Amino acid sequence: MVSRREVILICKILSNDLRLEILQSIDREGQQSMAEIIKYIGGKHSDTTISGAVKSLKLAGLLDVKRDGITPIYRLNRDNPMTILATEILEAIDTDIVPSKKKKESHAISV
Repeated sequence: MVSRREVILICKILSNDLRLEILQSIDREGQQSMAEIIKYIGGKHSDTTISGAVKSLKLAGLLDVKRDGITPIYRLNRDNPMTILATEILEAIDTDIVPSKKKKESHAISV
């Protein structure tokens, strides 16, 4: 069960397009390093802005971090009910915030 306070927190977190993009990206890919997140999101935001958004998601308990050597790898914290709620909301959104790699490839023009 998710408390009223947690629902308010998740609404605040999901009210930011960048945080939504990051969650969708990690949900789609399973796990990502910061460099992969930055590459996936594209050049719409500075590295510092993306890093700050990832930190917010981590502090809210939506992301777990493991290390691959010295590189932090981020994945969704599926043990947190708020993460489950967030992914349900992402699935309810009728369009992708971050186009999938498959969709990007399908728009290529053959010559």
